[in-house]
Amino acid sequence: MRLAAVACLVALVLPVLPAAPAAAAACEPGSGPKLKGRDLTEAALPGGLPADLTCADLRGARLDGLMVTSRLTRADLRGASLRGTRLHNTRLDGADLRRADLSEARLPNVDARGADLSGAVLEDAELQYARLERANLTGVRAARAKLYYAQLDGARLAGADLTGVPLYGADARGADLTGAKLADAALYQGVFVRTVFKDADLSRTRLDSATLTGTVFDGAKLAETRMDGSDATGATFTGADVTRAELRDSRGLDLKGAKGVPRSLPAMPDGCAPGSGQKYAGWDLTSVSELPRDLRCADLTGARLDGVDLGSVRLDRAVLRGVSARGATFRELRGADLRDARLAGASFTSGDLRDARLEGADLSRATLTSVRAQDARFDRATLREAEFVSAELSGAGFADADVTDADFLSAKGADLSGSRSDLSPGWVVLWGVLAFLAALVLLGVVRSARAARRRRAEATARAAVSLADGVAMAQEAIVLLGEEIDAFDQSMDPGDDRRASADWRRVLDAYDGARHRIDAVESTDELDEVRASLAAGRESLARLRSGG
Repeated sequence: MRLAAVACLVALVLPVLPAAPAAAAACEPGSGPKLKGRDLTEAALPGGLPADLTCADLRGARLDGLMVTSRLTRADLRGASLRGTRLHNTRLDGADLRRADLSEARLPNVDARGADLSGAVLEDAELQYARLERANLTGVRAARAKLYYAQLDGARLAGADLTGVPLYGADARGADLTGAKLADAALYQGVFVRTVFKDADLSRTRLDSATLTGTVFDGAKLAETRMDGSDATGATFTGADVTRAELRDSRGLDLKGAKGVPRSLPAMPDGCAPGSGQKYAGWDLTSVSELPRDLRCADLTGARLDGVDLGSVRLDRAVLRGVSARGATFRELRGADLRDARLAGASFTSGDLRDARLEGADLSRATLTSVRAQDARFDRATLREAEFVSAELSGAGFADADVTDADFLSAKGADLSGSRSDLSPGWVVLWGVLAFLAALVLLGVVRSARAARRRRAEATARAAVSLADGVAMAQEAIVLLGEEIDAFDQSMDPGDDRRASADWRRVLDAYDGARHRIDAVESTDELDEVRASLAAGRESLARLRSGG
């Protein structure tokens, strides 16, 4: 009797179900079973769905929360509601899902090749390992959807909202993501060969260890994006914003036409040609909070760097002709071209100026403390009131340089022949005699003052070097902790409750805090605080690993 009642109910709800077509390719979408607008939830259809709904007409149908195992190849599901529906391993190839609501649906391993999901809602849906080759996902809303290891070859995702989507390990060769929203998404280890990200928002996105050969990033937002260790051979960045992007160890990277200054760049090869590196000619870089650490061979001709701290930036063989860098701080400038540069009041603490060219440069009141400037050229340079403290100047040239009131007393190997000052020869002799007489009277005082000044300068230089070395070591420790966090995160299952633990939050907080504070470290006390934060993070990570 009970079976008869269920059969009668099914007959009322679903009076006629035409036989499914023999082959999906032989039918048009919507030409199969007619279920348009039906409520097919378990309460309304206790007998369940037919096993084969190939080419079925399910427009506007309601399948919320169902476990669907039916074949839906080329089915017409336009505007259908599948909220929370479970479609494990379901065939949806060639299906029409335009404007369908699939939010929170579970579709792992689904076969939706060639399906049309334009305008569909896939927010918080599970699509890991999905087959979406050649699918139309134009304008889809898929924030936070899980798409890792999905196949998206040739898929269309123009204007799609993929904010915060884990898309790592995905294969999207030739896919079109023009104007897509991918902020905070995870695309690392993915394959994006000839993929189009034109005008897309990839802010803070992780693209590290990805294959990006021939990828188009023209006009894209890549601010704070991480692209470490990726292969970007042939990728284009015309008009792309790469402000504070992490591009360390990327291969084949050419940022020609890009805007903004990355936080890190791939290391230039030893012996690179001057000017062959990153192009910042004529740029105003005074507002950049952090320049890349390696700007060897960069072209900074005519750039503005007034007051910028370049003490941790490598500028060997860089072209800085005509730059304005008044009050700036430099360190690594071996073989650099600083001709006609405006460097008044600049500081070169423990710097390397060997073989550098400073002809015609303005170094008035500049301080060159413990610098190595062997074979550097200061010809025609203005060195008024400049101080060379414990400087190595053997082989350096000063032809026609203005050395008025410059201090070379503690410089080694200085040969000022050919230099000039404002004083005539008669005055030079007179002042020399007076200086000699004064020295006889005040020799003890002068020597004491000079010695104290030298000690202070050398102590300051040593402290600066020690702090810089400490910051560099801390930065390496931060990078290592970040890699350990990534590795541990990937080792956990998606539902691992350790992600919600206090230790996991402490690990992330410690890493983020150290990463953001290391750039502003100015004292050993601040550096110790960063080290303490790293130690706390590592301790919490160790507890998570041990299961404690």
